[in-house]
Amino acid sequence: MHSLILWIDTQEALILQMTPNNILRNKIQSKGHHLKESLGVNHTVEQSDEGHFYHQVCEYLSKIDSDEWLIVGPGMARHHLLNHIQKHHPQLEKKIIGSETLGRVSDGQLIDFSGRFFKHAHLFQSLS
Repeated sequence: MHSLILWIDTQEALILQMTPNNILRNKIQSKGHHLKESLGVNHTVEQSDEGHFYHQVCEYLSKIDSDEWLIVGPGMARHHLLNHIQKHHPQLEKKIIGSETLGRVSDGQLIDFSGRFFKHAHLFQSLS
């Protein structure tokens, strides 16, 4: 089973794809401004640069062969991405097994966090 952890904020998405023999790392940078800078009175997240950023992240994720995803990050970007997936990429939603708040951490800390998360998730899946 291949696992993926996505750490996201409004500026970047860090994607770690974990296979039995390797960890593949990719980063996607937002080309826009912060949400509060890019949204006007009559604009939504979907119309902002962030909406394009979330679409770009989803397009990349849709090409990855991974069975289970954990989405983490600080602030609202994680929630905005989940809403974007539900609205525009519902076929990806079934791969998401968790969403957790997590500040900026090193790659090693992110891998440790995801290892603990997936271990617990698999334990609970085996009980059901």
